[in-house]
Order: sequence, then C-alpha cells, then structure tokens
Amino acid sequence: MVCSRIVDGARRDVGESRFDRYFGCTRLELVSGSLRVAVPNEMYAKWLIGKFGDNLLQVARRETGDASLQLDWTVDPAMPESGKASKRSAIPEPHPIESRRAPRPEARSSEKPAPPQRYSLDDYVVGEGNRLAFVMLSRLADLNSAPPAKLLFLHGECGVGKTHLLSALASTVRAAASHPKVRYLTGEDFTNEYIAAVRGGRIEEFRASFRRLDLLCIDDVHFIAGKSGTQQEFLHTFDALDMNGSRVALASDAGPREIANLHERLVSRCLSGMVVEIRPPDPSMRRAIVERFARNRGLLLEPTAVEALVTGCPGSVRDLEGVVTRIAALAAMMPEACGPGGRITPQLIRRAMGQGSSETAIRRPVRVPVIADIVCRTLGVELEDIRRRKRHRRVVLARALVAYLARQMTTHSYPEIAAALGCGSHSTMIDGHERMRLMIERGESCDGDAPGSMMNAHDLCERIKRLVLNTSPPIHGM
Repeated sequence: MVCSRIVDGARRDVGESRFDRYFGCTRLELVSGSLRVAVPNEMYAKWLIGKFGDNLLQVARRETGDASLQLDWTVDPAMPESGKASKRSAIPEPHPIESRRAPRPEARSSEKPAPPQRYSLDDYVVGEGNRLAFVMLSRLADLNSAPPAKLLFLHGECGVGKTHLLSALASTVRAAASHPKVRYLTGEDFTNEYIAAVRGGRIEEFRASFRRLDLLCIDDVHFIAGKSGTQQEFLHTFDALDMNGSRVALASDAGPREIANLHERLVSRCLSGMVVEIRPPDPSMRRAIVERFARNRGLLLEPTAVEALVTGCPGSVRDLEGVVTRIAALAAMMPEACGPGGRITPQLIRRAMGQGSSETAIRRPVRVPVIADIVCRTLGVELEDIRRRKRHRRVVLARALVAYLARQMTTHSYPEIAAALGCGSHSTMIDGHERMRLMIERGESCDGDAPGSMMNAHDLCERIKRLVLNTSPPIHGM
C-alpha cells in the first residue's frame, strides 16, 4: 500500500523514536491528489507542520511519484490525543487492516550496477553547458592516468544529464579495468543500506563494501542531508577512500553550499574536489539532442520540425526525450499525419506537445485563477501566501510568475489581476511582473519545479504556460 510506504519512509527520515512519539495520534489517507493528515487538534497540527511538514511532503511525493502532491491537514476531535498506544501503526491506513511496521531488512553488500546498455560516454551530447563536466569525468574514468582531482562533484537542475554521466562513468571503468571495484548508487540507496546494516548488526560488512572501492559514484547525494548518522558514516567512507587513493563522483541538484542541512565538514570535503555545474542546454545543444533522440528511434524530422521541437519544448533533456517518445508513438499510430517519406512535420510536433496549431496555443483564453493555481502547484506554495504578500523566496517567485504570465496570456490590467487573485493592492503585481521580466532578459535561473532544483527563468515560464494552455478551457471573462 502507498500509505504504508509513506509511513516507512517518514519513519526512516525523522527517526523511529521521534516518529512514534510525535505521529502516534495521526491518521493518513490519499484523497484525489492530496495526502490528508488527520490530527486531534489545531495546535498539534501547527506544531507538526512546522516540525515535520516538509519531511512528510517529500516522502509522500517520492513514494507516490506525484511531484504536485500537497498535504491536507485536517482536525478530527474524535481522535485520541496520545499516541502511546499506537506505536505499531503510527499513521494507520484508512482501512480496518492495521498498518504494521515493515520487517527490518538485512544489510546487503551486493552492488547495484549502472545500466551500461542505456548510458555511455559515447552517446552523451556535449555542449557549452556541460563540456567541463564531460572532460573532467572522462579524465576520472581513465584509471591509467592521474585526474586533476580524484573527487568530482556535479550539480545542476533536474534532467541535465547528471545521472547519464555518473552511470556512464561507472560502466566505463568496469569495462576498461580488470576486476575493478565500482559502486554506483543513489544517496537514498546509501542511506537505506547504512540503516539496514546498523539494524542487522552488520556495520563492519557495510563499511568493508564501500571503503575498498576503486570508484564510488553516488547520485542525488543531497538525499543524505539532515540525516546525522548517515552523514557521519559517509564522511568516514570519504576519508577512507581518500587515504586509499580511490576516486569519487557525486551528483546533486544543488552545489555543496546550497544543500540545506548538509554537515559543514561534508561541504568542506566536497569543495576540496572539483565542483562543476551542468547548465541547461542552449538551443544548439538542444538541436543536437533532438537529432540524437530522433536518430535512435529511426525518426526522420524535417528541419522545420526540429526547430519547432527545440523552441516549443524549453524544458529539460528528459522533457525533450519524452516529447520525442510521444512523436514516435503518434507517427506509428497515425502514419497519415506524417509528411512524404514518413518525415515528421511541425504539425505533428505541436500535436505531440499538446498545442494543436500555434494560433490556438497562443490565443486560447485563460483565467487568472487557473494561472495562479498551476504556478502554486508547480512551485509547491499556497495561494494564500501569495495573497498575504509573504516574502519567502518561492512565494515571491510564484507571485512574479503569476503577474508575468497573466499579463502575457490575458488582456487584464494589473488591478484586474490583483482583484482576480484576491490581493488588496495591484502594486505587488507590477513589482512581480518587472522582477520576472528582468530575470528572463538576463537569462537568470530561479527555483525549479522540484524542491532544491534550479531552472532557467524563461524555461520555467514556458513550462507553466504549456500547462496552463493544456488545462484552461475556453471561457469568457475572468
């Protein structure tokens, strides 16, 4: 059950004793795209939200695979206010069957290999935004020469190719060296293996499996932030690998200093190596990526179709891959929609992106509340925070996005936009619009659509615009 996985994940994140102590009198239920958390009184709800709200939300989104999932805190006075009798089901399922604590897994030292059949350095498209990362990682993959640094820390927003590079590094070293000791895993894998080793009394076996490696690759290393025991163990692993002359490659959505709750000693250790940011692909690189994806799928794209895809899908490399996948599916199902010789046309590209004709995509009327709702769900903020003029960074960004997109996609004035949102003054709309306009003109990055991620401001605007166009029905008025 999904709720059981959320319970287990939250228990791992906050610690068993604290979880049982503070969540013993709560009830959890998945209801139409939200996670409903019932508590006995409002004061207890406010305390839990401030103390563990972010942890529970991250676990719920991870276990459900829904990045837009929100928490719905409700008060149920009939619930008991003491959780001492509920330790076996700290957040029970909304069913008569009790949600029992999962059995403790045994520590495992078997390697989880990177998928070499999917990722390799040869099929990685190199451009200005990732050239340094590619060169440094290639040097790290050559065990016969000394790299500039034996620690490489890659960071960048989701979907720019970090996983591709780390997986390719692991598979390259495996193929080139005789009996190399290589581990590729995620920060979550490392955390789970460490916890299992501690519970199973096999910590020495766990340490031996990591500290004798030639190469350690850890993706999403930011996952260990805030977990003191895991961070301490990872630091000791780091030190042991460094003494052995081993190589380490890490990847994260943010740079070492930007990862919240990462121990200062780990920050310092990461900064002692080579820290490289992978920037989102520029148009020329996006063009090369599209052509590579199309060639791998046997698609023939007209030059104008390539340009339509490059300009119409400003998201990540994964977004581009997803659109090409949809194009291939549409071309197979509707060969009559293709041009002469089975070539992919711009019309088919726009259909795959859900735009219809370009005129329809641009002129389709939308409502200001729809824009605000999608912006809030994308950034994970509350509409009420935008109205109250809160100054949290993501709230300020959301307010600016609403103002900018509302001016672009509707005919409403600033006072009308403020009225549609329920804001008292339209001056915040003017300030927000100007803020976003300058960020786009300067090519700046901002918070992305996932916690801790960064994204080009123009790309984020275009992504939200597409969501609005695909969900907002033709209407009249506000």
